[in-house]
Amino acid sequence: MAATPDAGGAISYSISGGQDAALFSIASASGALQLNQPPDFENPLDADKDNRYSVEISATENGGGSSVQTVTVAVTDESSISFRVTFPTPNAELGGDATEVTVGGVLVDSEDGEALASDFDSIDVNGVLAMQHDVDLNRWSAVVPVPGAGVDINARLRRNDGSVQSESFRITNQLEMFVGSGAIDIASNRAFLAHLENVVFAIDLATGIRTVFSGDGVGSGAILQRASHLTVDPVDNRMFAFDGGNLITFDLASGDRSLFAGGTLGSGPELSGGSDMVIESGRRRLLVLDYNRAAILSVDIQTGERRILSDVDNGSGPDFFRPESITVDESRDRAYVLNSGGVFSVNLSTGDRTAVALERTSEGYSIGWARQILVDGPRNRLYAWFEFQRAIYAYDLASGVPTLVSDESLGEGSVFYNVLDMFLDASDKNFIVAERGRHALARVDVDTGDREVISSNVVGKDLRYLFYDTLRMHDGELLSGEERGSPRGLYSLGSSASDKTPISNLDDGKGETLPHITSFSVIDDQDRVVWFGNGPRNLSYSAHSIDLESGERRLLIDANMGSGPEIAEIIAADANSDGSLAVVMDLDTKAIYEIDLMSGDRRLIADETRGTGVDVHNGVDIIFDEINNRALLLINGGAVGGVIAAVDLETGDRTTISSDNAFYGYRGLGEKFRLPTRFDYDADNGFFYVTNISGSYVIAVDIETGHRQLVSGQSAGRGRPLLLLGPILQDAENNRLYVSDDEQRQSLLVIDLYSGDRAIVSR
Repeated sequence: MAATPDAGGAISYSISGGQDAALFSIASASGALQLNQPPDFENPLDADKDNRYSVEISATENGGGSSVQTVTVAVTDESSISFRVTFPTPNAELGGDATEVTVGGVLVDSEDGEALASDFDSIDVNGVLAMQHDVDLNRWSAVVPVPGAGVDINARLRRNDGSVQSESFRITNQLEMFVGSGAIDIASNRAFLAHLENVVFAIDLATGIRTVFSGDGVGSGAILQRASHLTVDPVDNRMFAFDGGNLITFDLASGDRSLFAGGTLGSGPELSGGSDMVIESGRRRLLVLDYNRAAILSVDIQTGERRILSDVDNGSGPDFFRPESITVDESRDRAYVLNSGGVFSVNLSTGDRTAVALERTSEGYSIGWARQILVDGPRNRLYAWFEFQRAIYAYDLASGVPTLVSDESLGEGSVFYNVLDMFLDASDKNFIVAERGRHALARVDVDTGDREVISSNVVGKDLRYLFYDTLRMHDGELLSGEERGSPRGLYSLGSSASDKTPISNLDDGKGETLPHITSFSVIDDQDRVVWFGNGPRNLSYSAHSIDLESGERRLLIDANMGSGPEIAEIIAADANSDGSLAVVMDLDTKAIYEIDLMSGDRRLIADETRGTGVDVHNGVDIIFDEINNRALLLINGGAVGGVIAAVDLETGDRTTISSDNAFYGYRGLGEKFRLPTRFDYDADNGFFYVTNISGSYVIAVDIETGHRQLVSGQSAGRGRPLLLLGPILQDAENNRLYVSDDEQRQSLLVIDLYSGDRAIVSR
């Protein structure tokens, strides 16, 4: 506050009144006014509780003159709110059938921890207004449309002060692709792949976006049985395929299907053993390689009439034996056939056959080891795919000399495992490769050997060997213990669950060999895990400590250490928070034990002779609840259902927490346990989360009441259907679950606990 004194005078300031006077101080010489304690907008101290503080100030001159002024101090709210998106995660895959998805997240109020509606202006996702959850105001969500094969998610928080926080990422929405044989339509820059028995995919070679081209409700006409060996006829804008014992055509514009040849359609030999097919445009015919007849059949593409072009009785030269792949060089009037032991050149006018002299590869493989061939007429080369070498070679047809085109040592990009088909694109500078090992369509540069995936089932950074045997969390990072498909070991999937890096495995030489995994426990305060497992053929058990920084492994205990009852095979285990004790289930004795992880000493906790309550046979998972001095068990009761039970670590007594059958004692209402596989425990909120094989769903179990509620499955949540569910992990901070699904699909899913929506984060 300031006043203007008369000449030669001095002014002093004081607080003389006002309903909030006691809350202020003032500097007498300068008039600087301040509150005695920092203002708190959410907890106002003024008399009216409206954040408007009233105080009366007096200014007095040395000569005795004075004036009084009432001052109102308004306190405004300083924005302390922020948000994050927790579902779906960036680059997640919705599975192809989604038309909308729940986008959800967390509000963070750094001032008081409670996000009120008055603390911010709004949240929207792609223009859709998000709503706070009724029970937990720190959670928000919005349901947004998913058009086509993917959508960019743009979430925005508008604060009261006008500032904006935003978060943007892309999610995809494509059907899974199981690669069969393929074809390329150069005119439309599309590839076609036979997918399963009754669907053919079209894949845009520029974007990688795949759509159902024919089948599964797309296109009309003949019902697909098992389409294979596709070949495009650009002249008539159609595509041919084997389907059972028939040839069918697809309209390239509509996907409509028509029976073309086979059975009573067209005359000539039956089409019963086709192993490959290619079109000869100049003569307007298909060349069908018949494995059973050891022959090439010619099929007129106007009439469907068939005749044998080349076999033991037609054309001269060496006989076919197990012919597998055919490719055509029309400029030289030649077809090349991959025959057991070598390659034949076939005169397309006469059917005469000549063995092509091709040298062995640098690793000694003869052309007879190849699985696919493709001729490049302008370069006078023959390309061959060798599955054992995971390599493509180019053979000079004049000299027969092979040159390596692409393998693990030559060219950048993903290595292929099982190539089913190859064709050249419009530029003749790239192969388009249909690869079944990764279920991918890929591009290979003919000159450099570089490999680029165009479209695939992979979600994440081209991860391999995604077998999630155990899932745990440490410092916001997802950890996976893996037994199958990769060097056995511990891996980090990062905070996004899609960036797999090894921490410790059998190939790195960082200490003791890890046993076959049962499970592992994270010792957070010590930055290590305890790895439990069984030896070869489950002859012994052991526990190892793995340092999360260095990956170093050391043996803690094994079956030869300590004293106490014998344990044959650990089927589930969990350690306490400091890694000194573990509770384990033994498959052989059907019992629960405690093991001292320092000495290896063993103590029986519960079996049919110790403790009362539910039978502990058929246990599938265990959790160490040291706060309540008990072990928590998940039991798969087969036909009679499952149960969650608690075992007192002192007495061995078992108490049913939740069960839907009389054998274990009914407790709780709601969803039924049917073949439960794994579970996780949210101790803070008192819930279990359980995966089930039968019915393929996830349920939440209230530990107080035993009530069971469906979280995600066929009738709950959006996303691809759940199949064979395994390990489950709750990410409480982000209100979501991670679930491993299906050995064949090798997928890791994230499930939003609010909506039940699910998305693939790694595959």
